[in-house]
Formats: sequence, C-alpha cells, structure tokens
Amino acid sequence: MDIFKSFPCFYNTDTVEYNCGDGAFMRIFSSCSEEMFFAYEKELENSGFVVLQRHDITGNIHFTLKKGTVTVQYYYNPCSGTVRLIADNNTSPVQTEYMPVRKVC
Repeated sequence: MDIFKSFPCFYNTDTVEYNCGDGAFMRIFSSCSEEMFFAYEKELENSGFVVLQRHDITGNIHFTLKKGTVTVQYYYNPCSGTVRLIADNNTSPVQTEYMPVRKVC
C-alpha cells in the first residue's frame, strides 16, 4: 500500500494488510515483543515522525505520530504479541493541550 512506502521496514514477521476505508490502511505484525515495538517506534522517529501522544493501559501501548500529512496510530498488544500500524492522510491534528476549566456553580 502506497502510504507505507516511506516507512522504515518492520521486522521479518507475518504481516496482514487491510484497507480500512476513507484513506486509512493498517498493517498487523505477528510474533512481536515489546522490545521490537519500541525499537520500531524509534525508527519511525528517526525517519521524521513526531510523537504526539503516548498511552499505556494494562500493558497495551499506543502512540500517535505524525509526519507531514500522515498520521499514524501505533499499538502493541502483549497478550497477542501483535503490533498494529494504522496510517492515513485524513486525520485531523490531535489536541494535545486542553483549555483551562473553571468551576462556575
């Protein structure tokens, strides 16, 4: 899929590709470790992607990255040992700062 042409190569693992619609594409990599996940995240950064967010929830790790018009959702699931890489050109920028809120009542 053309959107992945400028991405660094992932490890030699079983890979499944999906067209998610609306210009989004996903690759799922099998038999992955947490170390492989973080090493590839650094490869993405070294190739020009900027980390916008990171979330860790019960062992699952998620990054949102951006390079030019391409937004990437990058996940690791330790239970299944899979990595998901979802890329598209249509996602709006992620809100990383929040407006102050004050109590009015």
